[in-house]
Amino acid sequence: MLLLSTGEKTAAQGGGNHWVFGTGGYGLDFSKDPPEFYKTSIVSLHAFAALSSDKGELLFYTGLDSIWDRNHNLMKGAEKLESRTGAGRYDLEQIVPVPGQVGKYYIFTGGVPHFEYSFPKFKKRLDYVTIDMNKNGGNGQVIDSVPNFLTSESAFNILSIPHSNQTDYWLLARSRDTMLVFAINAQGIQLKRKIFLEEPLKKAPAFISANSNRFKVSNNGRNLIWVQLYGDTSLLPNGSYNNFIICSSVKHMSFNPETGEVGAPRIIDSIQSFKVSNFIPTKSFRFIDAAFSPNDSVLYTLSDLISGSQNGLYTTIVKQYIFNGVDSFSLVFADTLNGPAFANSIRLAPNGKMMLSGYFSNNPLFRAPSKISIIDQPDVIGKGCKIIQNAISLPYLLHRYGSSGEVDTTYTSFYDFAVNTGNRLRVKYLYRPNERCDGFTRFYNFSDSVRFENFTWYINGDSLAGYEVNYAFKQPGKYYVRLKGTTPKGLSVWFTDTVVIEGHHFKPKAGFSSQTQAGCRWVGFQFQDTSVSIYSRNGWRKWLFGDGNSYTYSDTVLFNQIEHTYTTEGNFNVKLLVNNGHCTDTFAALQQVKILDAPKPGFAISPAKGCSPLQVSLVNQSQGAVDSLWYSIDNGTTWQHTLGVFTQMITSGGAYKFMQQLKGPTGCFTYDTQAVVITQGLPVGYLPQLTSSTFTPQNQVEVNWEDNSVASLYTLEHSSNGSNFNTVVTKQSTFFLHTTPSALTENYYRLVAHDSCGNLSTPSALIKPVFLKVSAINNTQAAVTFSAYEHSNKKVWSYSIERRRDDQYKYEQVINWSPQILFADSGFFNESGYQSCYRIKVDLDSAAASYSNEVCLPYAPILWIPDAFSPNDDGLNDDFYVVHAGVKFFSIAIYNSWGGKVYESSNPSFRWLGNNMPEGIYTYVISATTLQQRVNTSGTITLLR
Repeated sequence: MLLLSTGEKTAAQGGGNHWVFGTGGYGLDFSKDPPEFYKTSIVSLHAFAALSSDKGELLFYTGLDSIWDRNHNLMKGAEKLESRTGAGRYDLEQIVPVPGQVGKYYIFTGGVPHFEYSFPKFKKRLDYVTIDMNKNGGNGQVIDSVPNFLTSESAFNILSIPHSNQTDYWLLARSRDTMLVFAINAQGIQLKRKIFLEEPLKKAPAFISANSNRFKVSNNGRNLIWVQLYGDTSLLPNGSYNNFIICSSVKHMSFNPETGEVGAPRIIDSIQSFKVSNFIPTKSFRFIDAAFSPNDSVLYTLSDLISGSQNGLYTTIVKQYIFNGVDSFSLVFADTLNGPAFANSIRLAPNGKMMLSGYFSNNPLFRAPSKISIIDQPDVIGKGCKIIQNAISLPYLLHRYGSSGEVDTTYTSFYDFAVNTGNRLRVKYLYRPNERCDGFTRFYNFSDSVRFENFTWYINGDSLAGYEVNYAFKQPGKYYVRLKGTTPKGLSVWFTDTVVIEGHHFKPKAGFSSQTQAGCRWVGFQFQDTSVSIYSRNGWRKWLFGDGNSYTYSDTVLFNQIEHTYTTEGNFNVKLLVNNGHCTDTFAALQQVKILDAPKPGFAISPAKGCSPLQVSLVNQSQGAVDSLWYSIDNGTTWQHTLGVFTQMITSGGAYKFMQQLKGPTGCFTYDTQAVVITQGLPVGYLPQLTSSTFTPQNQVEVNWEDNSVASLYTLEHSSNGSNFNTVVTKQSTFFLHTTPSALTENYYRLVAHDSCGNLSTPSALIKPVFLKVSAINNTQAAVTFSAYEHSNKKVWSYSIERRRDDQYKYEQVINWSPQILFADSGFFNESGYQSCYRIKVDLDSAAASYSNEVCLPYAPILWIPDAFSPNDDGLNDDFYVVHAGVKFFSIAIYNSWGGKVYESSNPSFRWLGNNMPEGIYTYVISATTLQQRVNTSGTITLLR
């Protein structure tokens, strides 16, 4: 669609007031508000255009191979146009006035190679016919018997742009890799420029470009937008004619309406969207259309899910870009539209709104009437442009015809808006409420005033005539205000917007009341605010209490009740001022208040915080005559007292409020309050509870204890004799790993708890893990003795002596035994090992086991070395080896009588066979290492044959 924003000489001012649609045959009349639908005779899916008169009345429209007049009848002469090439999809028909010939129009039509696959009769060409609206009683006639041939170049998109002289036109036709620029003037139609565009297809099918490319022009005719979809085989390792990557882009080109020059394409945005394998695309997005806002400052693009719906739902992305008017586009935001349709086309309507067409699913399960979405304020940057989804519902069930001429009733959608020729006359207004707080609002007209004869305003059920008007609204709210501009020839153009009238545009009314006219000194006197004023961020209220004090606050914080404390007795005039932040006037209400004498309350409390149990003292500090005095606490307890010091013991933690109540000679009661914050302290006689103690495998002691919510810290103390304790650690958590316990004596522990006030509990009962002692008896036995496990709350079920060998980790039970009784372990020694380790396991009731310290005893080293051997394979002393015990590391070296080394090994289980060695005496040197010492020895061994 093309909406010409030009002077009156070029085309009818109402030329774009009628839009027609294919696939079902209907039109939309924008001379009405809201626009009205009507039935047309179009049956095609694509390539249609329409023209309206100066009055906004329909003149004629086209669709594929036919032209219809204003009465929806086939135009005279159109029956001869069977060979027209209107097989295109988008933007392939243009209606252009014939320069210098009133009432005559060219209809240009392009063709697309894609349709050669299904419709071979269509030709690759660009042609036109001429319409004379002066004939056939003003219903028009096609004066060409056959279309006039312009070029055999395939025209994927065509558009017309007014010449800068406001009389002639330019016609731009874009093929796959070429743009043709024709001049249309009084001398006819001439090809002026042929511009090469980059080849976009790169061996991919032609229909990829033909189906989804758009060519648009800005309203001032100086900027072109090329929405391009193409296949690129070079982006795939095995790219071919049937396998390629789909790419989509939006490009900008400048245009000179005086010379017809076209600038080089510049990419605004692009998507490398999806892979096509054997013509089957994966789901992804593509750019499908674009359009400029009325003042050309904003560009909108559409992108959609190209491979169809999923569960009958489609997704459309609307993007908004700011245009600097030359060559820069900046993305502002993107909005997502979801529903049973995707928006397939975006066009600027005569009413200044942006229209988005609805294209619906073929799936009968999701059949629905087509809808039009609207961008309400397209010149507004950001989301203030107001995208209204599915704003207009089409009233007809739409069908399309199948390949054999039958009606396909499962198809309920349309693709595109018609191409419309004519000047879009602008009707627009702004408004501003005045500052007199009377609801009057001024409406300012920003329409093309020189082209309209009169204007009518429709506001809140009233109609007013005039270029600009004032209107008095009665109350705040949102109002639907319409402006209709009418040209001298009767064309009506509408503009509609929502007008918001805020509460601060109306006069506030100040007022307040009180339950009594009399009050007491030192007691807050309450006023009820009864003012009538709508909230305003800039509004304020000011109270003047008559005693020299005032209080002012913003309307952002509204108080229904205001309280003021008078410190002197007497009569006072109170005034309230109200300003709503918009009006310049203020308002006041007066009221007299009488204040009686009363004692000034006051008391001190000490201490104001602490831990329970806490005794607090209340000291009276009141002034003036007092007849009676009471103290109370917020738990409901009240005490009557004299003017001296009052004390009270608080045994539980919490926040407490003490109140002093005074009665004076005039009968006035006054009050004062003080707060005390008491933290729950340790209960009297509280003992912390140690829960367990045990040695770890590293001979460290792990101690655990119960948590107490009152305790803030715990101090763990240690002693080796159970009486002289030293602090080990002070911490918040409930366990500690003592890494340096006593290795030679017992390890006693006790616990002290702290509260937040620093009070300490009585030390806990003692806890002590088992202490183990082990000694070896001549490598034959181990003497084992151990102390008892001590814990006041845990019962010991049994003690087990456990043993492990060498570097093994697993302990084995030796025997159940009793503390303080010596046990002699005859299984202490192991000939193949070097040490035995012991520990005590203590089984407790309802708790994990506790373990003693670990004691490891190395064996005394033993070496049995022979003095001769005979390697003669008789089965007796055939090799030389050493039997040993208590040795962890072992090495041997053997030398001949000349001092030469003939053998060495670090294997404790070595065997020397004396291979190839002669009889004789050999010397050996042995180094054996135990856990505690190294044993070195040497001697001789005789080799006998």
